[in-house]
This record gives sequence, C-alpha cells and structure tokens, in this order.
Amino acid sequence: MQKRSLTLAGHKTSLALEEEFWEALAGIARKSDTTIPRLISRIDKDRDRQNLSSAVRVFVLGQFQKSASKPAGFVEPLAGPVVADPIDR
Repeated sequence: MQKRSLTLAGHKTSLALEEEFWEALAGIARKSDTTIPRLISRIDKDRDRQNLSSAVRVFVLGQFQKSASKPAGFVEPLAGPVVADPIDR
C-alpha cells in the first residue's frame, strides 16, 4: 500500500492504494493527457457513496475492461472530419 497526499476540491486528503493501481492511474492519465490529481478529481466528482479508494479501483478496473474488449490492433477513430494532407491532393 502506498499513501499519497493530494488536494481535491480545495481540501487536502490522502489516498492509499496498491502500487499497481498508482501505476495504472499514471498510465491512464498519460493516455488521457492529464495528471493523476486531475484524474482523481474527476473520479471524486463522479463517485456515488463509495469511498474514494474504492471508486479509484473501480474506475481503473473499468478502464482495463474497456481496453480488453477492443479487438487487437483496434485504433480509436479520430474525432471530427478527416482532412487530407495537402501533399496528397
């Protein structure tokens, strides 16, 4: 268990998670182009009555389940219209 301190909604708090969950959060944050504290803030805002550490674990599990359900080699489509490179014209 690794305990880290962070500020959520202006309040200092600490969160204890297994190292594997901290590593998973770091990977998810990188993929989402955000930071771990911002990601945890989002999880905190979206959670129901469960405690924060449980909400984080459930979130990480959900992310891994989503990625596991995609076929091998699946690439997420880009948002918006695809614009041809001027060289291709």
